[in-house]
Amino acid sequence: MTQARSIPRLAWPEPSLAKRAGLWALVIGAEWLLLFQGADWLASRRSLQLSVQWPGEERIPLVPSLTLAYSSLYLMFALTPFLLRTRAALDRFAFVLAFETAVAAVCFVLLPVSVSFPTPGSAELGIWEGPFRLADAINGTHNGFPSLHVAFALSSGAVLDRPHGSRVFTLWALLISISTVLTHQHNVADVLGGGLLALLALRVSERASPSTAWVDAPADPQRLP
Repeated sequence: MTQARSIPRLAWPEPSLAKRAGLWALVIGAEWLLLFQGADWLASRRSLQLSVQWPGEERIPLVPSLTLAYSSLYLMFALTPFLLRTRAALDRFAFVLAFETAVAAVCFVLLPVSVSFPTPGSAELGIWEGPFRLADAINGTHNGFPSLHVAFALSSGAVLDRPHGSRVFTLWALLISISTVLTHQHNVADVLGGGLLALLALRVSERASPSTAWVDAPADPQRLP
């Protein structure tokens, strides 16, 4: 009999798990700051500058309001300790993010790719200019391929859905991935590269710790109201 899918339920993490999630957030954040931004700096000093724009991509419309969807990745991260309720699952998820960051940084330096879309003006962005400029500043300039934003989103969606057999976070991750193109933060090839990176990271994590289950939650978690 096929197990019915369920809607993910949030539950308060145990204090030790909450502390571990906070520690991993600091570690991954520091790695991202060092490798992601460092790779962008190194790539900017290379004479090789590549473009992965496909024919017709210049006609892709700009949808500034999708900056909210694009930035919602950080909300997905914040929900992690409320959904992954064991130390093993949390550690494995951190490994996936760290692996993606390291591999992407190497690609950024070896293959410096800048987004091919022109920078939009204030009139085009309207009320979304503030959030858009902030997201654009975080992204850097020469770290387009593969899209680490897409890799983070797709791997997070897959991991957070596993304990519940749902597709809620996977669909959310797909929306984030689409938003990277419609906000002109990435080209289509960047998105495909990010998807491949997410698959690679998840596969490596499976091989690194095949006996570690993503879901090993307490029988009666204290659910949020």
